Amino acid sequence: MFARFTKKILSFLRIRSIAAGLEISDAAVRMAYFDGGMWRLNAIRLEPGTIDQGVIKDRQAFVGALWRLKLESGIVKDREESLNAAVALSSVRAYNKVFSLPVIRGEALDKAIALNVDMASPKDLAQVYSDWEIAGRNAGAGTVDVLASFIDRAPVDEVVEALAAAGFVAISVESKSLALTRVFREQGSDIDIAKAYLMVCVDEAGLDYLIVKNGKPYFEYETPWRNIADDKGAISIPVFRDDLVM
Repeated sequence: MFARFTKKILSFLRIRSIAAGLEISDAAVRMAYFDGGMWRLNAIRLEPGTIDQGVIKDRQAFVGALWRLKLESGIVKDREESLNAAVALSSVRAYNKVFSLPVIRGEALDKAIALNVDMASPKDLAQVYSDWEIAGRNAGAGTVDVLASFIDRAPVDEVVEALAAAGFVAISVESKSLALTRVFREQGSDIDIAKAYLMVCVDEAGLDYLIVKNGKPYFEYETPWRNIADDKGAISIPVFRDDLVM
């Protein structure tokens, strides 16, 4: 009862405690949220060329699609209400790197990780968002595995600004690989976290191969459909099979 009362007060004050999951790709924007009884999914297809490889090309069209998605979902009552969103970027390429370090503690470990993150970054650190976490420990070898993740700042900032223009508050932004790994780790059936798995995601963007170990993405390889399609945009079964085998 207290929770329902609090929710009503927050809604009256236009402070929304609930959050939706938002996926943004070149082809569509999708939103999933829990309405208190069941999960709901809404999607809006984007006009071709609105987003290209994660880069917004038509901001007006993109913001308009976000507005429609939010209002048609029914989760908010009018345009003035903002909505918290955990955002997964399906078309913005992220770079994940796992490196091993000797087991050291305290400030020495932090300095060693910072140095390795700097060296592993595909670009100057000022041009990317980066973060890291402990991915695993090998007591026998006396080492610790560190997962570092990098993503270009420019497309992320553009997406967050467009979301704000449509009344979304991005409470988190992550790559598709991290989002998929979390679902695999937390919702997968009979998953042994200590084992390594090959996960294959097939969607409108292409094929995404992930090696997951200790519940973390250790390696990722992507094959966009345009890379294996012929001049007419068609993909034959043998070509599709060959990519899977490779």
